[in-house]
Amino acid sequence: MIALKSMSFKIDLASIQSILLQANLLTGVFQPCDVGLQRVFKHIIWQKASEFFIGEVRDQLASGVSASEIKTSATLALLRNQTAYWVRTAVDYLNSQPALVHKAWKNCTTGMALGSGGMALNLSYESLSKPSNIGLLMGKSEE
Repeated sequence: MIALKSMSFKIDLASIQSILLQANLLTGVFQPCDVGLQRVFKHIIWQKASEFFIGEVRDQLASGVSASEIKTSATLALLRNQTAYWVRTAVDYLNSQPALVHKAWKNCTTGMALGSGGMALNLSYESLSKPSNIGLLMGKSEE
């Protein structure tokens, strides 16, 4: 059995260039934030922004301003402060959902079956820490 902490890797310049070239082709496939987190993150920000501006309009209507006279503020100072709150709300939500983050890593798959098990390699801890997958990652055949 191969232990992760005892592995040593030899990387040369050609390998690094190959990895960088392939990484550009994998955007949205092998990057956890692209695969499973950005849509949720952006949706929460959109929800909070909508709630803020709807609240602004409601407050003005409640104070007697006619619908044609309603104006919402979009000053840099106001939006800067509100944006920080919206982003923090989204970050807090993602931090409270470890299963969602784990699923994003798990959904980053090679898309092809590797090894005799026929399972696609993914970026989850469970997948990368299997002894058979460690061997595959290090270029060794399964025994």
